[in-house]
Amino acid sequence: MLFLSLWFLPIVDPVQGDGGRIAWSGERDGRRAAVIVSPVAPRVGVLRIDWVGAANENGTVEAVHELDIRQDAGFVKVGDEWHASLELFVEGRWALAIDPDGAGPITGVTVPVEIGPPIPAWRTQWPWLLAWIPMLGVGLYAAFRRRLPRLAVTSETLSG
Repeated sequence: MLFLSLWFLPIVDPVQGDGGRIAWSGERDGRRAAVIVSPVAPRVGVLRIDWVGAANENGTVEAVHELDIRQDAGFVKVGDEWHASLELFVEGRWALAIDPDGAGPITGVTVPVEIGPPIPAWRTQWPWLLAWIPMLGVGLYAAFRRRLPRLAVTSETLSG
């Protein structure tokens, strides 16, 4: 049974632990809606925007940086939520103009987001950089275990 479960391990998709933060919640066109942004502390890279509420496939998200850099993405429906992903490559203050049904910016929602600097490369690789420490310990234990002579317990060693 254990072997069978280990066989399925490479097939399983890893779980993402970050559910995001609620960036906006309120009423739009008389219905409750919410905007969830993940990761919780956004950095340069992929930003995922989730719209929970009434929307359709014509919905868009437009991100505008304080230096007038613009990016946009469309919504994709997954279950009861609408998702959009943006690749933000500049840190600073961004405004996300969300139009969930394509009706125009007048009926949309604007959410401010502060994007931080990218994660340094050494922080993404630190588990691999430190992986040699436990291996060194196991190797030293194995090396000294062989070298130390063991005294067999016999009647001569007990009588002293």
